[in-house]
Amino acid sequence: MIIAVTGFAGDSNAKNIYLDIEKQKKLLDRYPQSFFGVYRGPDEPSLLIEKAFDFEECADDGVLGALWRLLKRNNLGGEYSQRAIPVRQQCIEISEFFGINPYQAPSYGCTVWLLKDMDDRAAVIGHTAKGPAIKRTDAEVISYLRRPGT
Repeated sequence: MIIAVTGFAGDSNAKNIYLDIEKQKKLLDRYPQSFFGVYRGPDEPSLLIEKAFDFEECADDGVLGALWRLLKRNNLGGEYSQRAIPVRQQCIEISEFFGINPYQAPSYGCTVWLLKDMDDRAAVIGHTAKGPAIKRTDAEVISYLRRPGT
């Protein structure tokens, strides 16, 4: 099966940080306000129910936590590319500025899907595999996803 993502990793976390007036002042010392215009509108989740085998809403532990829960709930392993996970540049900048991993940050409005076939409304990040391991395939050194922390 195909592993796909709709929405953006860490977006809700980055938006909340930006909306905090004190943190916003620090960010605006480094970036122009127009850079963060993307965080003014509401989140728009996508639904792929007709093609989905299963799905997991990303929550407090982000896209990687949702990926882990989804595969483990279905007794599956998988391979994924972290570089293929959709993330806005604004989120990357905010995350780096405050020392946060955007892929493990709250990502409400983002969903990880197990799809029966391709769909252009979602970013394909990998596929399921035999065995329990969840392997990251886009790093120089092979690594495996572990249970998300609390």
